[in-house]
Amino acid sequence: MKTNLLLFQKVLCSTLVAGTLLVSGKAIAQTTASQRVYATSQTSATSGLPTPTITDAAKAVNNDPFDASTLSLSSSSGISVLPSVTQYLKFTNQVPANTVVTIKLTLPAGLINVAGLIGSLEVGTYTTSILGNSTKSKYTSSTLLSVLGGSGTVEVSFTDASAFAGVYVKLSGLASLGQVIATSVQVYDAYYIDPTITVSGAPTPVDVLSGSQGDLTGALGTVTNDSLAIDGDDNTAATLSAVANVASSEYLTAILNKPAEAGDSIQLVIDNPNGGLLNLSLISGLTVQPYNGSTAVGSPITLDGSIISVQLLPGSSSKNVITVIPTDATQSFDRIKISYGGLADVSSLLGNGTLNVYEVGAVTPAPVVSSSTQYVYSGSTFSLSATPNAAGDPVVWKDADGNTVSPTDITAPTVTGTTNLQYYAVSSRDGDTTQSAVAQVTVVDLPAGTAHEPVTALTTTDNYSDNVIVTPSSDAASALPNTPDYVYTISDGALPDGLTLNSDGTITGENPTVGTYSFTVHVVDAANGNMVVGDYPYTFTVTEAGALPVTLQPGSFKASLDGGKNVLLQWTTLTEINEASFEIQSSVDGAQFTTIGSVKAVGNSTKPQTYTFTDKTASGLTYYRLAEIDNAKNTVYSEVISINGKQKTVTVSPNPATTFITVSGDVKTVTVYDVAGRSVLTASQARVDVSSLSSGIYFVKVQEKDGSVVKGKFIKK
Repeated sequence: MKTNLLLFQKVLCSTLVAGTLLVSGKAIAQTTASQRVYATSQTSATSGLPTPTITDAAKAVNNDPFDASTLSLSSSSGISVLPSVTQYLKFTNQVPANTVVTIKLTLPAGLINVAGLIGSLEVGTYTTSILGNSTKSKYTSSTLLSVLGGSGTVEVSFTDASAFAGVYVKLSGLASLGQVIATSVQVYDAYYIDPTITVSGAPTPVDVLSGSQGDLTGALGTVTNDSLAIDGDDNTAATLSAVANVASSEYLTAILNKPAEAGDSIQLVIDNPNGGLLNLSLISGLTVQPYNGSTAVGSPITLDGSIISVQLLPGSSSKNVITVIPTDATQSFDRIKISYGGLADVSSLLGNGTLNVYEVGAVTPAPVVSSSTQYVYSGSTFSLSATPNAAGDPVVWKDADGNTVSPTDITAPTVTGTTNLQYYAVSSRDGDTTQSAVAQVTVVDLPAGTAHEPVTALTTTDNYSDNVIVTPSSDAASALPNTPDYVYTISDGALPDGLTLNSDGTITGENPTVGTYSFTVHVVDAANGNMVVGDYPYTFTVTEAGALPVTLQPGSFKASLDGGKNVLLQWTTLTEINEASFEIQSSVDGAQFTTIGSVKAVGNSTKPQTYTFTDKTASGLTYYRLAEIDNAKNTVYSEVISINGKQKTVTVSPNPATTFITVSGDVKTVTVYDVAGRSVLTASQARVDVSSLSSGIYFVKVQEKDGSVVKGKFIKK
């Protein structure tokens, strides 16, 4: 049965394209494993007049329980030698003595109820020899009614005290009246059960029987398309049409490929012509009876007494999924019989006595979940819990996409609002989860809230009072069963000596000890089962009062030439406390420093931070130092370093010059100075008109477009 698979997939996906995961009833019957050993070859014999016929003879031995041969008699009278037709179904190997063998037949009601007026039917075993087949009758028309109790598609089972080659079915005319009335019998297959064949997976319908039972002398109903009740497609149905207020009823029996375990349930999908959920207490004439072989398991189930659940099949407005428990849940069963009709009024709810059965089969009980709803804070881990059903089938968890997941240490996605995560616990019967009922668990993923950022840079004289309190989100507060109550502990590391983390999230103390302290605050919600809210890492740095606001890594303040033109300065801090910026100062004599730039500091840090600065104005030997400035405008100076860079010069041509000079480089501006240092000419191009200058020596300063400055000189004639 595929209904639970379909139901599960539709719960997950809301829709399922019909046919994408389904096969026909015949395909299911032919591919579903079972312990059946079928007859594999056949022969036939006829006698008398008019000549009987047998059509589609091979279909009785093709291992398909939905194909059949047909044995037929034609109508005639005054016949001295009455006609008969026999089909022999042979097994590959000799069948051991006392083995129960079964023949599946379709019998017209009159053949077994008014035996002698229509025809005579005989079934039995046979052996083979050089003289031909030797038959041993087991049942005839007169005895079949007491065994079968009805007509339609039936099974006849019997044993033989001796080994035999196969079974036979014989249809004959009526000897006592010397006449033949047209009739026929269909033969589907013959099989016996080999208990040594292992059938894995959950029990699945492999065959179906249907017909009429009870008083067959009056008006009879019908069963059509019986195989569609086990084809795994909830869009196709078998139809039971009963006649109200008569003593007969219609039945449909689904046969499983292996027994269902004690405690397993029965599930069927039926239609409500009026739409919506059925009011089962008002349905009359409908019963469900499990069997183990021919032995009834418990009493017939009336649907108003043993309901586990009634729900609409997802995506349908009229198909009802009904799950019932056998009245004797201590016994296993291998077939499920639905009966509809009898003396009750069957027209009230199901459309004038018509019952559409889309699916019927056994259901493996779902695991038992400890709670159908649980909560988790975003980013934390959670686990899913369920205990196996009474049969001990292993528990398998699936997510909303149908993927198998591990039930432990699942990390909740980070969310900004409350989000429901769906998980499903199913039972695995011999590795098969498709026939399991489903236990759904909703995990409510809650935003953890906002954590306060405390001051992390301290000195040894501080009287400290701050907190790491997490403010619950409004979504979490409204979704949880209890108002959140967060409790705080340190799960890793330690606070500075002198400070204490209180359970309410506040941190208090004074005179902390110098050092760097990394620790993790573990937060739980005590009001909601100590659910983990999260783990929050912090690093506190404690320095001596009045100490430098920044600690430079020894030897990290360095200068280097960048392509022979610019000076690249670099330095690294190990820690920073309330640091504001670094001023870069330069000098040509190592005594008088001028600020040439500034770099913004990280501010507070316990990790190494590296900074750089490029001086594009340096020329020759240059000295540098850093002015470390904190937020209170306090300034501390670093060590002094120096670099003797190349003396950068500019080429001036012609030299000496009379009217024009041309300078080299990527010129932005050109300034010409006299020997007294006075600016006498400026230009914004490389060619400069110097015709107005007096004769003498002049100096040139060129600022290039990258900001660097180069110098040169020339003689004016």
